[in-house]
Amino acid sequence: MPKLLLAEENAAVRKLATRVLAHAGYQITAVANRAAALAALLRSPPDCVAAILNQGARGLTGTEVIARIRSVHPALPILLISGGLEPPLDSHTRFLGKPFIPDKLVWEVAWLLAHSAIS
Repeated sequence: MPKLLLAEENAAVRKLATRVLAHAGYQITAVANRAAALAALLRSPPDCVAAILNQGARGLTGTEVIARIRSVHPALPILLISGGLEPPLDSHTRFLGKPFIPDKLVWEVAWLLAHSAIS
């Protein structure tokens, strides 16, 4: 069962995403902020095959967290979710706009893993 790290500040979105992804066969570690996600992802090797990060507005943004992660894990698949505009992303990162339907979340994660060299 592939393990994913989910960082989402909104508790309702975090709970829904966790439930949907677990139902799709993933093991989820959910954290409430990007700082906790960054701490977990800076371990070597990371304890997940992919990460799902909320772009957010407080503290480090998702794109700032991704830049720090890339310095240690350049090919870790990452899904960035946001209600805002899609920022420029690298080839190992995909974007999912909010609000999203659960099936689209599952599809994006599956796509990331299918096209990843480390999954």
